[in-house]
Amino acid sequence: YKYGITGLDNLGQLYRKMPKTVVVMVLAALSMVGIPPTPGFFSKWYLALGAVQAGYYVYVAVLVISSLLNAVYFFRLLERCQKETGWVEYRITIPEQLPERHVQLAELVKERYGLKVVKKTKAQIRKEKYGHKLFQLINETYCVLYGYSLLSPKQIDQYVDVYLSLVDMKMLTFVEDKEGNLIAAGISIPSLSEALQRCNGEIFPFGWWHLLKAMFWKKPDTLDLLLIGVRPDYQNRGVNSLLFVDLFQNYRKLGFKYAETNANLETNAKVQAMWVPFEKELHKRRWVFGKEI
Repeated sequence: YKYGITGLDNLGQLYRKMPKTVVVMVLAALSMVGIPPTPGFFSKWYLALGAVQAGYYVYVAVLVISSLLNAVYFFRLLERCQKETGWVEYRITIPEQLPERHVQLAELVKERYGLKVVKKTKAQIRKEKYGHKLFQLINETYCVLYGYSLLSPKQIDQYVDVYLSLVDMKMLTFVEDKEGNLIAAGISIPSLSEALQRCNGEIFPFGWWHLLKAMFWKKPDTLDLLLIGVRPDYQNRGVNSLLFVDLFQNYRKLGFKYAETNANLETNAKVQAMWVPFEKELHKRRWVFGKEI
């Protein structure tokens, strides 16, 4: 409570701030489970021994069951003591038609802030150096998140050169203000998971064919939401609704049924809120554990 940590998923942060308290908590948990040679083990042992001698086997069963339940709870607790952070990924069912309130919200935001949805060709992106604007926006959006490293100009150049030719421009949407400044962007590609499985993760001799087919010709029914970025000063204003209205309409036209989100930080409430209106399932979870060296 002192440090504002009230959830099990944040106990790894507590270990760094209150290590002595966490150590005492660990010892108490081991005792509650009945791990020798803690006091809890001896108390449970003598209680069970007395119950057996008196013929009260039901009490022995109760002791065993309580220890197992404590183990399930407290070992989960101990596991999280070393946890740094975690990510979740959702599989979203793309609706046949976006809810009317999404469309109305997008129009309201567009009118209130003077924003517009923009589509670019690959030639325009190269000519206007729009790729640099895009990745600068990503830097601004993601720089406050755990584990993110700012992209250097050299890295941005490389990403633009390598990935621009692979992106279907129908699956890339930009939002600009009246002055033409980039406010938000959404980038997605067809999921390559099935193609990679078919080629066993190898490009040669024929793996490249499966990848190209998945990217441009016979698209799978699932896409990957690679990046969604909104400039910090426009966050919590509904700007993402402009992206969703444009992108999700294109997804259905292209034949996609499902969208898989990128890894979202468990503690990132803003990005978690984006998926609330959609039918979804949590299908992947990642944890990072930390230890002093």
